[in-house]
Amino acid sequence: MAKKKSTELDFSTLKLKLKKPFEYDGQTHTEMKFDFDKLTGEDFIDVETEMRTEGVPRSSINGESIDFRCRLAAKASGIGSDVLKKLPGNYFNQIMENAWLFLNYMESSVDET
Repeated sequence: MAKKKSTELDFSTLKLKLKKPFEYDGQTHTEMKFDFDKLTGEDFIDVETEMRTEGVPRSSINGESIDFRCRLAAKASGIGSDVLKKLPGNYFNQIMENAWLFLNYMESSVDET
């Protein structure tokens, strides 16, 4: 019988290195760090409240929403969501994919042979 090995993703040390410095609002960014593990329930509630205040229907506020993921990623990095939204698409997409993984990750077991 194969042994089961628990796999776990680490969302506390995600780092995005930019090939070219990115300038926005007088600040230059060469890398961005994300610690999704530091997010609290309050962060989720804050994002939902912000979006509802802007008139976004409650049914649209979930992990499938790119805007929702962007705002959570901003909280995980300490960088404003306005900055993240101005990044080149390839970087923005990488960040959104990691946010999606964080929101949808469930610990799994894999067979170790």
